[in-house]
Amino acid sequence: MPVLLATCAIGVLYCPSQVGTGNKAEDPVGAWKLRCVSPDGKERECVVTVYREGSALKGDYAADGVTRPAKYVVFDDGVLSVDVDGKFAGQSYGLTYKGVPRGDALQGLVRWSFGWASGSFAFEGERIKQQVASNR
Repeated sequence: MPVLLATCAIGVLYCPSQVGTGNKAEDPVGAWKLRCVSPDGKERECVVTVYREGSALKGDYAADGVTRPAKYVVFDDGVLSVDVDGKFAGQSYGLTYKGVPRGDALQGLVRWSFGWASGSFAFEGERIKQQVASNR
């Protein structure tokens, strides 16, 4: 799975105990260090930094020494979703991280697509100490 050779990817997480309960959701703003084992069996790490720009959420994605802006960041009904695009071997790929923050922990699934192939796998992570402006 070539798309996963250089990245750690957020996917789809359904957590009925948190989603749709009307409880105050955890604040997703911060730097999240995520860990996963991709389908090629390799352990991966990345950092997703979520911040506010006015009333909108924005984000940056850092993996393998490269940082790029997230394409889409949304926090809805207790679920954080972050979309990232990139290129590998001359082809575009997409990653969608979805997870539920609980305190300083975040767990979920990463959905990936590369050419005609796609799939998903689990990730877990924690909020790390990093200066993140709540409004940039």
